[in-house]
Amino acid sequence: MAVPAHDERDFQFALKFGLPIVPVIARTDEVAKSQVFPGSMRPGLAEALAQNGIQFAVAQSGDLGEALHVTLHGDEQIDRYVELASSYLLAGYWNEVVGARWAFILTTVLASLARRDLTERSWPAATNLSRIPAATAR
Repeated sequence: MAVPAHDERDFQFALKFGLPIVPVIARTDEVAKSQVFPGSMRPGLAEALAQNGIQFAVAQSGDLGEALHVTLHGDEQIDRYVELASSYLLAGYWNEVVGARWAFILTTVLASLARRDLTERSWPAATNLSRIPAATAR
């Protein structure tokens, strides 16, 4: 059968025939990462991250300038980072968390995430893909 990997048909097929479902993108160490590009956040995010015990490093991001490379450990830190990033994010920019959890932090509207079903829908400031119903997240 020629179908793309990781879609709902694969999941249904595996369930129907009792095949194991092996996560291939989930991290087992509960680490997530984010990169904050220069000019996308209000000043003070680095200080807020430090005050909240969130690890980050400052490094050059090509010709753009210095970016923050954030490392998050566990759900509590990820949730706190999403709150902080949401409050510092400038209009017209977005940020993401990838790894143990995936979240897209937006200021207003998600124009297109993956497919037509998600086109031009308004989502909360921080949309966690694991909380989007499977029928919607195709």
